[in-house]
Amino acid sequence: MKTTEIVYGWALGKDCERLAKLSRAGEIPVSQEDWEKYLRSKDGIVRVAAVDGRIVGYCATKVNDKGTEITSICVSSLHRRQGIATQLVRQIKRSRGPVVVTVPEISSDLIGLFVREGFRSSLVRNWSKHYDGIRFID
Repeated sequence: MKTTEIVYGWALGKDCERLAKLSRAGEIPVSQEDWEKYLRSKDGIVRVAAVDGRIVGYCATKVNDKGTEITSICVSSLHRRQGIATQLVRQIKRSRGPVVVTVPEISSDLIGLFVREGFRSSLVRNWSKHYDGIRFID
């Protein structure tokens, strides 16, 4: 059985088209133009996972002097259940300051991920138009 190597790194401007395509599979699609703005901003940082040179997952963050907020996390459907999101979150947790993320209460996979990684949780009422959210803090 062939083992596929997963390589982790930082997103660059040239990755915006792939990030936009990948985000369409997630809960909140982001356009290529918005990814370009995100990466040009002083606080927008995106950690990526790649297989055979192709980005298959990302964890987008906003970093400031108070810590890091995970704004979006996504893994392609073909590469889920391989620990990619877990590794991306662990790499972000090594950043300075606390890590915060809020996810929809219906997103059981993400809730499970952050619970397993030791984040503390609290309910956020009316987080979005349709759902309450759960805020996790490392």
